[in-house]
Amino acid sequence: MKRTFAPLGGLAAAILSVAVAGCSLFESDEDPYRRACPQLVPVVDAMRVTRFEGEGRDLTDAEFEAGITDVAGECELDEDEIVTNMAVTLYARRGPADTDRLVSFRYFVAVADNFENVLARQEFTVTLEFEGNRTQIGYRDEIEPTIPLKEGQSGRDYRIYVGLVLSPEELERNRQNR
Repeated sequence: MKRTFAPLGGLAAAILSVAVAGCSLFESDEDPYRRACPQLVPVVDAMRVTRFEGEGRDLTDAEFEAGITDVAGECELDEDEIVTNMAVTLYARRGPADTDRLVSFRYFVAVADNFENVLARQEFTVTLEFEGNRTQIGYRDEIEPTIPLKEGQSGRDYRIYVGLVLSPEELERNRQNR
């Protein structure tokens, strides 16, 4: 997957609700069945994380909070493949226990078929520094998952899942705090 990184300024880029925009259809004279984009699917329980310093789980022990606020994309048919141009918008917020003004976390993008068999999965590491007195950062990652198509397949035969890479404890915490 091709990747580019674009920092965004201010909290305006870090809206706290998740909005997922579906792909638009690639404009062509070809059969519309072949032109359909894969569905973009946020993994609801993996859209945010709070990382803590040490064993404490009090708010004062939080190093940072991070999350995915938006996943959007369009796709294009290029010969016998679909290229999905995706933008993943993320945010990070410093916590009281952060002492080095630096956060690092990962998110994943996985391509699956309609039977939820994962065909490809890639993780992306995000490392951000809080400069000056900044306590929040919003940014956007752009990636291009490419899906080869066999005869008779379309983007409707695939889904693209997006979420943060979490520990089992972090995943359980998100599920309990739904």
